[in-house]
Amino acid sequence: MKIGVYNFNGTRQQVKEFLKREMNIRIGKIKEIGMNYICQVEKKEMNKEGKKRIIRYKDMEVRVEVIENKEKRIEEIGKEILEKWYDGRKGIIDMSRLKEKIGEIGSKREVDEVFIKRIMKSISDKNSMIKYICLSGNRIKSIQVINNINKIYPIVKGIDISNNEIERIEEINIRIEEIDLRNNPIKGRIIEEEIQKMIPNITIING
Repeated sequence: MKIGVYNFNGTRQQVKEFLKREMNIRIGKIKEIGMNYICQVEKKEMNKEGKKRIIRYKDMEVRVEVIENKEKRIEEIGKEILEKWYDGRKGIIDMSRLKEKIGEIGSKREVDEVFIKRIMKSISDKNSMIKYICLSGNRIKSIQVINNINKIYPIVKGIDISNNEIERIEEINIRIEEIDLRNNPIKGRIIEEEIQKMIPNITIING
């Protein structure tokens, strides 16, 4: 096996199968860092006396870095979020504290606004009948994360975007009935009349 960096397109399971089949190695822990996999691996070899030995590549000395197919992994994460944190009876998807949630399903990737948008799109491709979205506690800085959300969730009625880092809401562009803006460092007072002008159908404002 060539020691160093190895580029690979595929899902986590395909990575495991490839390394086992093609390189005759056993995988230790697979960690996701950003959009990459970092694998600690072991390889079986025979020494000069014909005895089997295991060479362990670990720590920072030798790594196999596997670059995944980004879209496939986004789809996998979206599917797992739906299975674990979607309440079908109420039509609620809980994507609060996404970093913790995806940690529970084996991912250590960074959660930024681009990632959140891609996950929301991936989930909508599988289930567009979501009525309420919770995005609380994701360190979101821009209200634009939820702009035009009606295009991917046509029947959405409410969004919880509390406990984030949003400072301005003037650029909001959505059609919903309920919004929770609490615990955001929004500049100036939140005046309900102004929000109602921005979101004509709004009936419940928490902020």
